[in-house]
Amino acid sequence: MSEQQVVVHIGLSKCASTYLQKTIFPGMGNYSNVAFAPRREKYHLFYDGMTPDSYREIVARHMVNPNPKSRWLVLSCEDYTELMFQGFEDVFYDWERVGREHYRYSNKMIAENIARTYPGAKIVVVIREQISWAISRYKMNYRGGKTSAGIDELMAEPLEGYDVMVERYQRLFGRENVLVMPLEMMREDRDGFVNQITRFIGEEQRVDAPDLAVNAAPELLRTVEYERLKNRWRLNIHRTGWLTMPGRFLIGAVARLLVGLTKPTFYLKYGSEIYSAAPSEQVVARLHPLLAESNRKLESLTGLELAKYGYIVD
Repeated sequence: MSEQQVVVHIGLSKCASTYLQKTIFPGMGNYSNVAFAPRREKYHLFYDGMTPDSYREIVARHMVNPNPKSRWLVLSCEDYTELMFQGFEDVFYDWERVGREHYRYSNKMIAENIARTYPGAKIVVVIREQISWAISRYKMNYRGGKTSAGIDELMAEPLEGYDVMVERYQRLFGRENVLVMPLEMMREDRDGFVNQITRFIGEEQRVDAPDLAVNAAPELLRTVEYERLKNRWRLNIHRTGWLTMPGRFLIGAVARLLVGLTKPTFYLKYGSEIYSAAPSEQVVARLHPLLAESNRKLESLTGLELAKYGYIVD
């Protein structure tokens, strides 16, 4: 195992992670899908009691197709990057049931722990234009029943920029060992996007990139609101500490039945209305200079031309 090239895909969330985890990485062999681990294991990389040995044990437990003869070990978890704005991080802590006193959702801590565990690793990070990312993340949180706040509120306090994160990884692992891929490239050339990642892992690797919509969000407001109601019931029942497991199961079954009976009312109320969520012009204007500076620096660090993909650079 020590002779294998370790490749860590750190996210971001809402950046084709599920597509890569379900359709690309498994076909490469010797892949650990830490993203599907129980939360205490999934988030162990930013747990204050983390040790390299304990994390390597977790990676080994979640191997999808172990192959000791493989020249690489690929591991993936889209939650190994900060959530860009403090509001989204607050939602994460509220609903993932991991305490801030022991889990520090920090790019710095995650990068340093990867370096402690796999000092010669390669790093893959898929980014997305920041406003687009925030809208997508907000829609997921809203549909999941995890927030009732508006998107402006969640975007009020920016966290670390892409440039700072990438520069840190380049410093820890070497510029040649850090691959930064804009999600927007995938929309132009799916095969080219995927194969740039797979060749980074192993030079001879080339895989087919199926045209599949994985983990696609619904567009109709009636579907969003119906799923939101279901998810709020599910989350509230799950978080009820005084119920036994059979009690949760029974109440959950009754709740699903009752919520199912409300489905026609969502058709009547919302019809074919499309769900939309976007920050106000004031929020975008306030963030504009910060994002432009970060993206310009990221261009200089990576050689990417972010402007052509719609990133704010001036």
